[in-house]
Amino acid sequence: MGGPSRYRTFASFSLYHSIVMFDRRLLLYTYCLFAVACSGDSPAEKVGASAGDSVFTFSQGPEPRTLDPAAITDTHSAFIAGSLFEGLLVWNASGDTLQSGAASGYEVSADGRQYTFTLREGAIWSNGDPVAAADFVVAWRRLLNPDLGSP
Repeated sequence: MGGPSRYRTFASFSLYHSIVMFDRRLLLYTYCLFAVACSGDSPAEKVGASAGDSVFTFSQGPEPRTLDPAAITDTHSAFIAGSLFEGLLVWNASGDTLQSGAASGYEVSADGRQYTFTLREGAIWSNGDPVAAADFVVAWRRLLNPDLGSP
C-alpha cells in the first residue's frame, strides 16, 4: 500500500507547489501592475492618441485557444471572453450574486422550467446595432446543438 500513499504525498506536494507558485506569480503581477500604474507617462501619450480617445491596455498570459463562448474550455480564453461578452445575467464584483447584464430582469415559471428575460433598454452591440432577443435564441440553440460538440 506504499504506492497510493506516495501518490497522495506527491499530489499534495504538487498542489502545495502550485499554490505557492500561483501566490508568487500573483505577487509579481501585482507588483508589475503597481509599477505600471505609477509610471509618469499616460498610455494615451505613448500611443499618440488624442485627448478625447480612450485607450485600454489588457495584459493576458498565453494566447486564448478560442473566443467562441460555446467552445471555451480553458481559463485563459474564459478570462478574455468574460471581458468581451455580457450575458443576460452577470456575477457581481464579489462573485456571489447574479445581477442584471443584458437583461434588466427575469421571471421564472411556477414549475421552474421556463425563464423569461426582459432585455435592458438601449442595449447595443459594439457596432451600434440594437440587441434583440433573437440574438440570444440563436446563441443558445447553437450551444445546445450536438453537432457543435460544445463542452
